[in-house]
Parts: sequence; C-alpha cells; structure tokens
Amino acid sequence: DLRWESVAQLNIGAEIRAYDYLTFGFDVFNRRTNDMKTRPPLPDYIGNDAPTANVGSMLNQGIDMEFGYDRAYNKDLSIGVMGNLSFIKNEVVLIGNDAGYLTGAGWGPQGLEITRITEGLPIGYLYGYQTDGLFQNMNDVYSHQSSEGDTLQPLAKGGDLRFVDVNGDGKIDADDRTMIG
Repeated sequence: DLRWESVAQLNIGAEIRAYDYLTFGFDVFNRRTNDMKTRPPLPDYIGNDAPTANVGSMLNQGIDMEFGYDRAYNKDLSIGVMGNLSFIKNEVVLIGNDAGYLTGAGWGPQGLEITRITEGLPIGYLYGYQTDGLFQNMNDVYSHQSSEGDTLQPLAKGGDLRFVDVNGDGKIDADDRTMIG
C-alpha cells in the first residue's frame, strides 16, 4: 500500500527595509514529513532488497535570516553587501521497524555501513568508529588496554588510529561503531 509522502509545514517570516538601504528578513519554519518512502532492512540471507514502503516520519525546524546593505552614494559609487545565516535541526521521529534504525550508504566490498538513519537523530548521520588520536609508538599501543589489561589493538603500530572501546566490552569490534558526524 505505497502512497505519497505527506508534509505539514508552518512558516512565519518577514522582510523589513529601513532608511531605503538596510534590509533584514527572516523565515522560521517547522516541517514534518510523514509516510517517508524507503526500503526497510531484510536479513542478508533473503538475497534481495525489501520493496519500497512508507515507514517513517521526519522533522525539520529552523530559521533563515538575511541582512543587506545597498546604498548609492553618488553616480560613481555604490556599495551593496548581503549575508545570510541559517540554523536547521533535522530529526528522524519514527522508523517503522523494531530496530529503530535503517542502514544507509555502504563502502567497500563488504558494504560497511557508513551512514545510518535512527529515531531521535539527524537523518543520514555518519556512523563509524570513534577515534582518540594516533599511536605515537609501540608503548602507546601496549598501554591502550581494556579494563582487564588486554591490549585493545595488538596489531597496531605507530601512526595508526587509536579506536575507542565505546561499549566497554574489552574489544574493538562492530558494536563500538557510533554516531561520528
């Protein structure tokens, strides 16, 4: 039962001109998209993608502002400058599956997931391993240990990235991936 996405939007704005050369404008907006179309995840053993379905809702809120100065001083000199500023917050309100997330873009031959869509977070955020600098030498590698005293990245060497054990289980694995941008 695939249907069009529906959008409810509220905009409040104004444009103001003063002294015939100063301008200011703003637009405050709130936009909710329901029945977002996407493909819900299926287990790999199925061997095919799921059909497109209406499975989620998203909220965009923000403000756009514009400032301007445009003045002619004489027939040979005029100055015009404009600038704008925007703030936008994007949040996935609902994903219609039990996991509460959808996988996004993949990278490499194994299709390592690099973006994700999760309830309560911005759409398509970067998903990966959190880092804590670089190993400078082998002493740094050996001192990067779990709470049990095991070296977390025994194959690392100086110049390699130091990954964070986000879930604290004493190893660096796929369960340590998190929102990184």
